Amino acid sequence: MTIEIRTPAEDDRDQVVDVLRTSLNFSKVWRERRAAALPLHDLRCAYEGDRVIATAGAHRLHQWFGGRDPLTSGIFAVATLPEYRGTGMASAAVMRILREARDDGVPLTTLYPAVLRPYRKLGYELAGTYNEHRVALDAIPEDLGPDLPRVETLDVERDLEGLKACYRGWASRHNGAIEPIDDTWWTRRVLESWGDHVSRAVVVRGGAREVEGFAAFRYQETAGHLDVSFGVECFVFATTTGRATRSLLRYFRGFRGVGVWLGWNGPGDDPIAMLIPEQEIETPYRYRWMLRLLDVSAALEGRGYPPVDADATIAVEDADFPENAGPWRLEVRGGKAHVERSNDETVRPIPVGALSAMYSGFLRVPDAMELGYMDADDPAGPALDRLFSGPDPWCPFFF
Repeated sequence: MTIEIRTPAEDDRDQVVDVLRTSLNFSKVWRERRAAALPLHDLRCAYEGDRVIATAGAHRLHQWFGGRDPLTSGIFAVATLPEYRGTGMASAAVMRILREARDDGVPLTTLYPAVLRPYRKLGYELAGTYNEHRVALDAIPEDLGPDLPRVETLDVERDLEGLKACYRGWASRHNGAIEPIDDTWWTRRVLESWGDHVSRAVVVRGGAREVEGFAAFRYQETAGHLDVSFGVECFVFATTTGRATRSLLRYFRGFRGVGVWLGWNGPGDDPIAMLIPEQEIETPYRYRWMLRLLDVSAALEGRGYPPVDADATIAVEDADFPENAGPWRLEVRGGKAHVERSNDETVRPIPVGALSAMYSGFLRVPDAMELGYMDADDPAGPALDRLFSGPDPWCPFFF
């Protein structure tokens, strides 16, 4: 086959949409409501002649690690026509995106894999989770504290900037949380209703413009006493104060009767459990995402670290980006890193995928040693163990 990887033109939109629907089973509602807004400039497609046979796209996002937010290329819409699967065309489209992202100064890339092996071949590794939690509305206590602020309907024109500031403050406390750069992520992906579901967005305000917490949600059909029973499914549940968390829980408790349960995305061990009297929180869905360091030195300098002083020398095994090889000298002072080339040629290289999983905190250094990615006596081990410690990585958005 003679294949070309290029950005699709507007005249090719229908072809791109057909590849996505055929490969990923996207719904008719998606085609009617979202296909026209698909950002073709963010896609790279494999063409055989004039025919689109594979696609891949990337969101430009921030991703929080250790209290800092380096850029990441969030891969989405990876699809191949069934007749061309196994030819490597989608991987070629992804690799084009990765090279362009690295050249543009983006140090990380993340994705949600349908299968693991093709992405592991591209240097990705498991690095965090997406977790959907659920609690029965009856299990939320009536008394969540005195003098809680009111929950109000969100006004996009007035509250969008406050919502974004609230989300940023909330996300900065977590490892792996992505932060959208483009406002349309909020207005079209989170706050805009589509399909037949009832959907709403509400805020807890700390002032005229300040937002202390917000939730965007929709009703999801569920089994209950009535044929109109529903669960409350939150796309986002983000707060920066304890009183905002309690206010939102009290608000959702008020849906009891026709409402059955509350669902939200949160860390694996969500501290909301501290506010529920019994072990009533379930996690019905959990999915692992993958991370790859595109630029090792920039990625190491871009994330935050605990307030410790530590030095480590590492080398990297990276077949696709040999400039990542190193060895690199990592020096961290007061939570900030400086990285430079090292002359130590005795360092055993770490596979880029394993280093990516360690970078996020998903793979602990002792476990990396046990699995054989590092030697047990590697002098960098104790420093890396301290530097990559922190909350378990998770992401609040599935893309």
